[in-house]
Amino acid sequence: MSRSTLSKLKHCIVFARSISASSASAFGCIISINEDHKQFSVYIPNYPHNYYSNHDYVDACVKQQFIQIDNCDTINSDSNPFILYLIHQSSPPPSLSSTSSPPSSSPSSSSYTFNASAANNVAVYYGQTASTAAGGLLTLCQGPSVDIIILAFVYAFFGPNNYPSASFGPGCSGSTSSQAQSAPGLPSCPQLATEITQCQAIGKPVLLSLGGYIATTAFSSSAQAAQFASTIWNLFGGGGNDNSSSSNNSDVSDTTALRPFGSVIVDGFDIDNEDHSTAYYDDFSAALHLHIASDRSKKYYVSAAPQCPRPDASIPLGLMQAADFVWVQFYNNPQCNLGSAGFLDSFKAWSQDLAANASSGSPGPRLYIGGGAWSGAGSGYVEGSQLPGIVQGVNGSDVGNFGGMMFWDGTEGLANKDAEGKDYLDYAKEALG
Repeated sequence: MSRSTLSKLKHCIVFARSISASSASAFGCIISINEDHKQFSVYIPNYPHNYYSNHDYVDACVKQQFIQIDNCDTINSDSNPFILYLIHQSSPPPSLSSTSSPPSSSPSSSSYTFNASAANNVAVYYGQTASTAAGGLLTLCQGPSVDIIILAFVYAFFGPNNYPSASFGPGCSGSTSSQAQSAPGLPSCPQLATEITQCQAIGKPVLLSLGGYIATTAFSSSAQAAQFASTIWNLFGGGGNDNSSSSNNSDVSDTTALRPFGSVIVDGFDIDNEDHSTAYYDDFSAALHLHIASDRSKKYYVSAAPQCPRPDASIPLGLMQAADFVWVQFYNNPQCNLGSAGFLDSFKAWSQDLAANASSGSPGPRLYIGGGAWSGAGSGYVEGSQLPGIVQGVNGSDVGNFGGMMFWDGTEGLANKDAEGKDYLDYAKEALG
């Protein structure tokens, strides 16, 4: 699909056919365009799973601009044809006139702007809890109480054939033939790739987490750490982009067919080493930052997820000081858990550690309170109604690098509702102001 055609779609309604056995045809409207990935989203009223161009779905029509049919083009999206009509201001077709407006809680790329320096961001992990379901990533992105999503996890750095092993939940489905042959630890995730693109179109960054509680994440040498940085960059980042000068061409050609998200590029990398060894992690960080600096086509972020006892046993302080976000895990650590007597002192100490090398040109990372979004996350869970008091305590401690809150995990947070139906993430966002 050409960029000129995509530009036309911004002023189109859509007549979609062959989308289901029960609905041979329906009117709809374009709700978002991603010209870089040559994809578009379509809202079809009264259709239970609102249709997306490559067989996945969106949940709400952000803005309906209906117009009179003038002339049309035909575009094929895989096996599903769309007939697209250029529009001029007029009444909507009769089949759409009774459609209610979408809920305002579903943000669009035009209504949401991510601010990495804000003090009220909510970050959530996604992919590894019992409530995780297909389509859940997009649901999180469309919610007004989530700003950053972290995909969990690349859990083995050097798996079969020295490639990583990863699991990202139900948005993945087996492996491609290339993956099965060369990197059987890597999944194929076309549905998740679509949702990542939709999240990015809304304006919400999607990061990839490296590690986790049960993971194999150790480096044996500086060279191995640098090798892993290149591998992860080529598999999930901008490796192979015209704007990227640091990736070895042969490495890129070897990994292109192995990418779990295809051509979709994540917005950064989260370092969640929990193996109690910091060896060569500074070298990994330096190599990863070099790759990021080589790609001028987009903004990337680096985050880290240490435990609250200081110093962290697994992630070196220098790596964290060079990151954009640090979400300290104030749960499953009794001496500094949320709600404990030691929490606020620990938080202030972390703030000072992370700001030690800050300057006007390099302000240092934003510090997040990391907590569990439901009781199953472990010790240190606090009820949503307690979050305002925790945030008030942090704000009263004169911490200049506070960034917001992180939760394990987003799907469980959405499912954790009070008697009035208010979910845990809404409590968090309101508490942050």
